[in-house]
Amino acid sequence: MLFQSKDINITIASVAPAPDGFSTENVPGTYDAATFMWTPGRGSDGRVTQASWNLIPNNTWVEVAGTRLDALEPALLAALPGYNDPGSASANGLGSLPNTYSGLAVDINGNRAWCFGGGHYDSGNNGLYRFDLWKFAWAIEKLPDFPANWDPGYGPPNTAFTTYTQSVAYLTANPSASDVSPDQFYDPVRPLANTRNPTGRHTYSNLDFDPVRQRVVMGCYTTWFFDLASKTWANYRQFTGTTVQAFQDGKAFYDATDNILYNGPRETSTPGGYSAFNDNTKTFTTVAWLPSGWDARRHCAARHQAGRKAYLFAAPSWDYYEPAWPPRLVVCDFAAKTATNVTMTGLVKASCGHSTRTSMTVMTYVSAWGKCMLFMPYDINGDYPSGTPSSIGLKSQVFLIDPVTGVTKNWPMLPGKTTFLDAGRPSALYSRLVYMPQLHAIVVCDDGDKNWYLLKLGAEPAL
Repeated sequence: MLFQSKDINITIASVAPAPDGFSTENVPGTYDAATFMWTPGRGSDGRVTQASWNLIPNNTWVEVAGTRLDALEPALLAALPGYNDPGSASANGLGSLPNTYSGLAVDINGNRAWCFGGGHYDSGNNGLYRFDLWKFAWAIEKLPDFPANWDPGYGPPNTAFTTYTQSVAYLTANPSASDVSPDQFYDPVRPLANTRNPTGRHTYSNLDFDPVRQRVVMGCYTTWFFDLASKTWANYRQFTGTTVQAFQDGKAFYDATDNILYNGPRETSTPGGYSAFNDNTKTFTTVAWLPSGWDARRHCAARHQAGRKAYLFAAPSWDYYEPAWPPRLVVCDFAAKTATNVTMTGLVKASCGHSTRTSMTVMTYVSAWGKCMLFMPYDINGDYPSGTPSSIGLKSQVFLIDPVTGVTKNWPMLPGKTTFLDAGRPSALYSRLVYMPQLHAIVVCDDGDKNWYLLKLGAEPAL
């Protein structure tokens, strides 16, 4: 069946964010202190009310009812009747998009975030989905391509979703070509498949947001920009032919002052360093001042956009750790073009998790406190003897890191819904845990078939 999508206004997100602030209408919603479940009350324009937000206690992990991504299924099927994702993870891909090794692009100023994921054999859903944090609600920013239009040889069990068969065939025959990307729907045989949109892929922490030009930025496999005004993707390639820049387990930082996308580490047998895409000249260069090697690949990252900084941390483990102890916080300054190692104090190596669990580590920057908040598997109470396999099951603990002094202090586990920190979670959070300054809260996008969580912060704790 050939299918051309239709526009349905109620399902497609607008360019502008919702008005700043919560609604003043008197719709309180509910908060259940026994289950830590918050059901937001919303005003007539869809924004959460201030009265509802006031129900949430500070320093308590809360689950937000009605915030699952797969709740968009009716809207997706209304816009694309008969849509069926051939991926192994789910029928439409929505339930699996975030947890297929994917993160979020976050607009700190607009209080919103976007999810783009899928890839490998998990999902071919290449739609872009927006979460508005004034509304605590999902919307479809851009519909996915329709699978029935694709080359029958594309996708499981024949291929992974990340590169499209017709694009690869064209580039194999024309190895010097730069007008087509392997991770793009290029199809000279099937006009409805020839959308030139990106394929679904694991995005790791390779998503960011350009607040000046209002674009979602994706630096995974090749470089992509989604323009919110035109609802279109633009693609730029560092290499010709079928070669991609990959960046598996990578990070992306878009510096809107210099209009440069920093992306890395490059994926080779030994991970390389970062690349820089100059958005003014549309050229790529290798970045010598950012980290490289296995340490760089193991980094989790926290972004301080206002300060034009990023903080990188490679989680230590008791059984394996390439760099010398003690661990370091790498302070990357995009204005000065420097990366400074800050030695951390306060962690005990024997209490760190097993090396197979270090990917569960995630970090965000709390600008109101000037601290990095780190979530890392750690034996805080000495429950697991060092070197025992049972330490693989460690729950993540919370630490505050001073990025100037490196002093690292544990913030004892707070009450509430903390299942997303459990050792048994299926995949890493990547950039799906983030501090939102307009809310003064940590928000967490869990798997697509689970609700969001939040931690409404108060004053900085005295640890």
